[in-house]
Amino acid sequence: MTSPDIETAIQDFRHKQRMASFAIVVAVIIVLVAVISVIAYFAYRSRQAAVRAEAQKEQLAQLAAEAHLRSDLRTERHLERAEILQQASGDLQKKVLGIAIDLYEQQPPIPFTWGGKSPKAGFDSSGYVVYTLAQAGVLTHPDVYWSGLLQKTLRPVAIEKRQPGDIVFYSGGACMFYLGGQDDLNIGMLPGGIATGKFDLFGKPEEVGRYDLELAN
Repeated sequence: MTSPDIETAIQDFRHKQRMASFAIVVAVIIVLVAVISVIAYFAYRSRQAAVRAEAQKEQLAQLAAEAHLRSDLRTERHLERAEILQQASGDLQKKVLGIAIDLYEQQPPIPFTWGGKSPKAGFDSSGYVVYTLAQAGVLTHPDVYWSGLLQKTLRPVAIEKRQPGDIVFYSGGACMFYLGGQDDLNIGMLPGGIATGKFDLFGKPEEVGRYDLELAN
């Protein structure tokens, strides 16, 4: 090979080497941009979830503070179990309300804990409802602890057609079981403990949700 041929070959090799290096750099940049985009997306979702949770926490605390000023919030009210269960329309509802009342009457009282999911750790509003449904076999995978997700899981019914055992959802993230009776009572976890109160304790609810054997299975 003559000297010009060698020079040409060297130049071709260096050109290919530069192109390969450029391609590697571009690929690395693309990967880094993709990774950064994914991290930024999940960070954004996490911040949004934290903001939403904090807003719901503040709203629930405000609702609870307002409720404690009302005479129809009865945190130590004696519940007539037999009378309440007799009003429930189905065996599943009777089972759910029986467990809800057991937790209500537990001593020492179960504390309110934001994000709590068990009697030992304490409950928040949706934690109490979800735990009760799970113990009754309604939710076999009780990972829907946010009231908004729980609301989507249940079957919506007209508010005026509510029945004992239904779950009542209020603005701000509060949710409670409907007990019914002459006093038109609910039962649920609020700051201060599991409490009973009027159906319109927090004003008109957003929705009433119902579970059935199909959901339980």
